Amino acid sequence: MFRLPVSGVPVLLQQHTGHEDLLVLEYRASDTSVALALISRLVSMPEGMSMNWTDLTMTDLEALLLCIRRNLFGDLIQAESRCTASGCGAKVDVSFSIATCIESRTIRLPRFLEDTSTPGWYRFRTRTSNGSTATAREDVSFRLPSASDIAELEQSDRPVRQVLERCLQPSNAPALIRRRIERAMEFMAPLMSQTVEGECPECGAALRFFFNVRSFVLQELRRFAAGVYREAHLLALHYHWGEDRILALPSLRRARYVELIREMGAPA
Repeated sequence: MFRLPVSGVPVLLQQHTGHEDLLVLEYRASDTSVALALISRLVSMPEGMSMNWTDLTMTDLEALLLCIRRNLFGDLIQAESRCTASGCGAKVDVSFSIATCIESRTIRLPRFLEDTSTPGWYRFRTRTSNGSTATAREDVSFRLPSASDIAELEQSDRPVRQVLERCLQPSNAPALIRRRIERAMEFMAPLMSQTVEGECPECGAALRFFFNVRSFVLQELRRFAAGVYREAHLLALHYHWGEDRILALPSLRRARYVELIREMGAPA
């Protein structure tokens, strides 16, 4: 069981199967939409609990993607990049732990915020001259962006601005208030996507790379899933199983069956 960082909700992860392999290969949509479709298949709630996955914050969505990836490939993320120093261009290996990445995100409600009467919405507080706490700008409140907000506006020319406008009441709040809200959101829901720092092994230059969770994990899953058609074909020929039975197999088990067939010298 895994507890979502922002919402604190406990969830259960199911085994990745051929159906999910086909989803990441064939579903033509934005990375966020594909991630939501994948989560809806592979993540469930404990008995008696329910959740609309489109309401996930991006922090929780990215954490779930990393957990899905960990179930298939393990905890260690390994990526390659190139040194950006002038005249170098050497290959640079970047690696880090998924568990460490998730645990490093500190989720907190800043002291200058308080809940409103609407669940999931917040407003600012300020201190009066006598030191007591009072609410400032009671007419301005906000909520954290949801995965559905991001998915719907991902292809927009101004996604950040339009997402923020969705999450504000009123949407035309003053620029100063909007900047404070953006900073507050970073405290409340820091993304798992992050800048990774390192050093070039060739020239010693300090390097900074942006690790995009959605892009990286989905690319890995697509590379892994690329053999599903050939593997399903081989299993059908060898065992005479139907497609539904083959696709229902956990992907790692399907790959093991294919490996056994090839060890026996059967034609691929």
